[in-house]
Amino acid sequence: MLYRRPSWKTLLGVTKAKRHVKRATGITAVQRLFRAPKNFERRMGYYSEPMKFLRFLGKPVQVGITMALLAQILLVIIAFFFAACTVFTAAPPPPTLQPVQVDLEPAIQGGLRFLRGQYNPDLGLLRESTQVAYHRHWLATDNRLAIYALSAANDGLADRLQQRMADFQVPPHGLIEALVGQDVAWPPRTETQTKIAVYGTDEIWHEHRQTGSRYEDWPQYADLALYAALDAYNQNHLELAHQRYMQAMNLFDGVGFADKAHGASGLYATYKLALALYVGAKLQQPPDHRLLEALLARQDSSGGFITLYNAQGSQGDANTETASYALLALTALRQPLR
Repeated sequence: MLYRRPSWKTLLGVTKAKRHVKRATGITAVQRLFRAPKNFERRMGYYSEPMKFLRFLGKPVQVGITMALLAQILLVIIAFFFAACTVFTAAPPPPTLQPVQVDLEPAIQGGLRFLRGQYNPDLGLLRESTQVAYHRHWLATDNRLAIYALSAANDGLADRLQQRMADFQVPPHGLIEALVGQDVAWPPRTETQTKIAVYGTDEIWHEHRQTGSRYEDWPQYADLALYAALDAYNQNHLELAHQRYMQAMNLFDGVGFADKAHGASGLYATYKLALALYVGAKLQQPPDHRLLEALLARQDSSGGFITLYNAQGSQGDANTETASYALLALTALRQPLR
């Protein structure tokens, strides 16, 4: 690097003294006014930052830096500039949910056939399942969920179930009401299950979440995280709803939702696939075909949906609760929700 040799006036302090006198007498201020046009022209022209950079590129190459490297640096600067411009442009509106390009009608009709087959005319309610707890009938969640699903499919059985449910003085469930737009307390509470009545070998039970302890670890459960997204959506907190939905989807491992419940049993729950599709439809998210394929793979010949599965196949039997969630999701995908 080159340095300019100081003059003898600078060394003796003459230059500094003259500068001080000019400032004190106002000469410097007057000169600044007359020099302003020339200084502006010099700073915006030959001595401007772009011109300095161009002159730098025109200098002889030193210290092993090649012109090719300098050109690459310039390209990086230009790319960074355009990237920064892209960041601050307005984001495009979210895509409008469209019906999936799969014929869902056979699966929907199979689900309806299954739920109708679960109807016990002696009690006017749907059974829990085809094998496990065949004689147990849940007011909630099973029959309440079935009313939601059958209503979405415009099936008349929903009205009969609704009339029968009015005969029982039981509290609201406290969570599943979010499926039909009602506000629920958050975080949710643990389940309280009560036997309501016994008729011979048949039993009527009810579940609610009004008095249990709070699920403080709800983000670790995919279904609760999805209900959290739905609750935020119902309250018009759309940004929070999408955040919670993505939080739940992060638990999907390509086969099922590997959440805290899966870690304890090693099995995936089918209804969580359906719930994710339903909530995604509410939020106008493009349907995840991995979820849909996994859900349809769980439907058996009865039209119901097997409750549990792993990477090797289905486990257990079909039940009313899982079929109701599945029917809600499939009807939502057939006719996108608004």
